[in-house]
Amino acid sequence: MKKIVDINGFTVEYKEGQIIAITAAGGRKIRLGQTITANGRFGGKKGIKGIVEVICEPYSGGRTSDVIDVQFSGDEELTHMKFKDISK
Repeated sequence: MKKIVDINGFTVEYKEGQIIAITAAGGRKIRLGQTITANGRFGGKKGIKGIVEVICEPYSGGRTSDVIDVQFSGDEELTHMKFKDISK
């Protein structure tokens, strides 16, 4: 069963207790397993691609809007990213 919740301007979609997608106030949506491209602002060189491995609930566990955890090729650890760190 899918559940959709609004959290401080983010729309968060859950399935079986796991966050599967998050949408920012501007309408941009990121999904679990999606390939993203870093824009070079933070978390990776401009143009490097990574896979969204985890989406965290906004404003929980000490996080604000850096809720997208991405695995970049060659990196051992996940990189915490914000929507503004990802190319459109």
